[in-house]
Formats: sequence, structure tokens, C-alpha cells
Amino acid sequence: MARPPFTIEGPGKRYIDDSMCGGKGILSRFLLVLGNDAEASIIEAVSRLAGSFPEIVELRLARHQGMALVRPDGYIAYSMHKGDDIAALGSVRSLLERQTN
Repeated sequence: MARPPFTIEGPGKRYIDDSMCGGKGILSRFLLVLGNDAEASIIEAVSRLAGSFPEIVELRLARHQGMALVRPDGYIAYSMHKGDDIAALGSVRSLLERQTN
């Protein structure tokens, strides 16, 4: 059975934020959006994660809290507002790996 082209975890709603402006736009890439409430260690870990997938992920910083992985079609593939940041990074990595395998 074929897997859908993009995996959604959660209700699948549109992501609209100022952080989507600028850069290269969404194009055919995921946006990994990290809120301004992140600690330096999390910013570093998220940067490394995004760097692991340079062809499909662009890291953006936003004025909101939490983290979101936005699919190329503008829908949220994963979001986390408060919680276990390390577990969230594992979930995001897993979603991205499923898209590249």
C-alpha cells in the first residue's frame, strides 16, 4: 500500500505566520519553525537537525512559542507548544526520515 506523500501528525491545519515571509519561501521544502522561547541548547539541536536535511528543510525563527514543522503545502505536519523538546526533535526527525526514504 502506498504511503501518502506527506505525513501529518495531528489535525492538519494551515500554518500562517510572518516567519513564512522571506528566505526562499516554502518552495518544495519543509519549514522548521522555532519559537523565540527556545533555550540556546534547543536552538543548537534544531539547527543540527535542519542541517541534516539541507535539501528539504529550512529553519526559521518566529515570535511565537514552541516548534512547528510545516509541510511544503503550508499545513502543519507536527507542532509542540510546551513539553519535552528532545522527544519533539525525535518526532520531527522521524517524520523527515519517512519523507526521504
